[in-house]
Amino acid sequence: NVNCIQGVTANVEHMHSRVLNSLGIITVLKPSLGYKLCAEIAREGSETGKSLHDIVVLERKLLTQERWNEVFSFENLISPKFEQ
Repeated sequence: NVNCIQGVTANVEHMHSRVLNSLGIITVLKPSLGYKLCAEIAREGSETGKSLHDIVVLERKLLTQERWNEVFSFENLISPKFEQ
C-alpha cells in the first residue's frame, strides 16, 4: 500500500553509523590491509566490543583519519575503489 510508505525517509547519519559499527565492513579494508590482518582486527572487535575505527585508526594506526574517511565515505561504500 502506497500510503504506508509515503513520506518515509531514511536517517542517513544513523544508517551510516550502523554500517560503520558492523564488523562486516572490514571487508572494505581487505585490499589494503590483507585478509589475515582484517580477520585479526574483526576478531579483536568481536571479542572486545571495540569499533573497527578505534582499532584501525586510534590504536594500531594502520590508517590515518583522513584515509579512513575516504575509504568509508558514502561514495566509496556505494562504488568501491579498491586501491592499495
